[in-house]
Amino acid sequence: MSSCVSTITSWSPNAGARPFLHANLPRRSTNGNLFGNARTRHLPFGSSRVAGGTIASLPLQKGHSLVPFLRWGRLARCSAKSTRQFLNSLRRYSCIKHPTQAINKKNPLSFPVNPYTELLRPANFALSAAAVWLGYALGAGLLFDGPVALAMISAAIIGGAGQAINDYFDREVDAKKNKSKPIPSGRASPASVKLFAFTLFFTGLVLAWLVNAAAFAIAVIAVVSLYAYSAFLAKKKWLGNWVVAGNTALLFVFGATITGNYSVVAPLALAALFANIAREIVKDLEDLKADRGFKRTLPLVAGETWAIKAALFALFAACVFASRPALAGALLFAGLVALADLAALNAARLTLKKEYRGGQSWLKLAMLAFMVAYASTIIV
Repeated sequence: MSSCVSTITSWSPNAGARPFLHANLPRRSTNGNLFGNARTRHLPFGSSRVAGGTIASLPLQKGHSLVPFLRWGRLARCSAKSTRQFLNSLRRYSCIKHPTQAINKKNPLSFPVNPYTELLRPANFALSAAAVWLGYALGAGLLFDGPVALAMISAAIIGGAGQAINDYFDREVDAKKNKSKPIPSGRASPASVKLFAFTLFFTGLVLAWLVNAAAFAIAVIAVVSLYAYSAFLAKKKWLGNWVVAGNTALLFVFGATITGNYSVVAPLALAALFANIAREIVKDLEDLKADRGFKRTLPLVAGETWAIKAALFALFAACVFASRPALAGALLFAGLVALADLAALNAARLTLKKEYRGGQSWLKLAMLAFMVAYASTIIV
C-alpha cells in the first residue's frame, strides 16, 4: 500500500489519493460547528479525528473507494443538508477509478465489483451449473461424476457469455436506463466485452465437445440462439422471451445427455420452459413504462390485460408439468412440490393485483422450490 498522508486542509501531490479539500466540507450545521475545535493537522492516511468522532477509511489502493465509518458524536447533530454535503465530498475526493465505484446509495459499505465478474451475473452462473447437475443426477441416480463437471462449467460459461454479449448490444439503452453497468460506466470497453463474450462462447463449446456429441449439439444451439437474441431479438422481446425460456429448459436436457435418460428430466424441462415464460412476461409487466419506445414486449404489443392472462396460463402449465410426477412420488417429494405450488399460487395472486415485483420474487421462489423437490429424490 502506498504511503499516503491525508490532511483535512491540504494535499501533497505525491500522495496516492485525490485531494481531500477542507473547502468542500460543510463548515457549520444548524446546531453548531460541524468540526468543533478540530485543528488543521496532518494525520496518518487511513484515519482522521473530527469533533470527537472517528472517520476511518479502509486501506486505499487503486480501484478501491474511500468508505467512511462514522461514529456519531457531535456529527450526529448536523442537519441533513450538512451530512449530505459531507458524504458528497467523500465521494468526490476518494480514491476511485470511476464514479460508479463510489458509495452505493443502498449499501454504503459495498465494495467495487470486477466488471467482468459483474457481466457473468454470478447468481445466474451458479444456477445454470445447478440445473445441469440436476438434469444429470435425475437420469443417473448418482450425485456426481467426471463428465458432469465439464458439462456444468460449459453451461455456466456459455450462459455468462450470453449475458456479456447482451450487455454489449444493449449498451446504448443501458446508457439511458442503467448507467451503473460495466460498459455505460466506462469500467469495460465495448470491444473488450465483445472479445470476452466470444472467448467464453468458444471455451464453452470446447468443453461441451469433450462431454459428448449430443452435449456439443445443444451447446451450439444455445450459443447461436443467445447471440441471435441479443443481436436481433432484444427489441422484439415478446419473441425473445421464448429464446430465454428455451435455453433455461435446455440446461436440464444438457445434463441428461451424459446418461441419455431424457424421459426423467422432460417434466422438469417443460416446467422450466413455461415458468420462465411466465417470469419474463411478469418482468415485462414490471418494466412496462421503461420499455416503452425501446422494446416491443408482450404487454406493449397485446396490452397489459392479455399479458397478465398469458403469464398466468404459462404459470399454470409449469405447475401441471412439474407436479405430475409427484402423484406417484415419495411423500417428501410430494410435500415439497405442494409448497412450490403454493409459492406459484401466491405469485399468481400478486400478479393479478399488479404487484409485479412481488409476483416475480415469488415466482423465482417457486422455481427454486421445484428444483429442490426434484433434487430430494436423489439425495434422500
